[in-house]
Amino acid sequence: MWKHIGLHGHSVGTFACEADRIVWKSAISGRDDDHGTATSRSLPKPVLAAALWTVFGRSGHLRVQTKKDSGIKHELRFDGFPVSDFDMLKTVLRKKYNLDLQIYNLSAAGTQYGLTNIKGKNLFFKHCVLEEATEDGQEFEPRREDEMMSLDLAEVSQCVLPGNNRNEIEVQFPESDAVEAGTDQLGK
Repeated sequence: MWKHIGLHGHSVGTFACEADRIVWKSAISGRDDDHGTATSRSLPKPVLAAALWTVFGRSGHLRVQTKKDSGIKHELRFDGFPVSDFDMLKTVLRKKYNLDLQIYNLSAAGTQYGLTNIKGKNLFFKHCVLEEATEDGQEFEPRREDEMMSLDLAEVSQCVLPGNNRNEIEVQFPESDAVEAGTDQLGK
């Protein structure tokens, strides 16, 4: 069991690999999980499809992907794992769920341009490198690099094309000032 593990869009909590499922439970500050105030996520063994690992900053990030027909959100993202726990997590996922934990590289290039792709309900933004022309008259060719960002399109409230520039798009997310800062924002 790992403590202080965040789930994308929620607070931090505990991450546990049980015999038949992966469980994450929120640890809302100042409250006890036993009183029913905690939010949890459970991923049964039969719906697990893949696991991806990346290190960003000082912590390890885990993406657990589910099978398309499972009825569960296709990917849950956890962060806050100690980087040194990669081998332990890899062993646990292999033994209990027959999942190979793959290293997934993310780009931190910080560029403002790239190549986009929509896959399922996700928008992927990948770093782009322009390869130089090898022959006279040949144009630069874009080559996809590592992912810079991806987001679930269900989290987007609207998209706007600013002005007359058709090469840019503004992605807006729902905002709410009705929720107190520092609280778990997940509804039932």
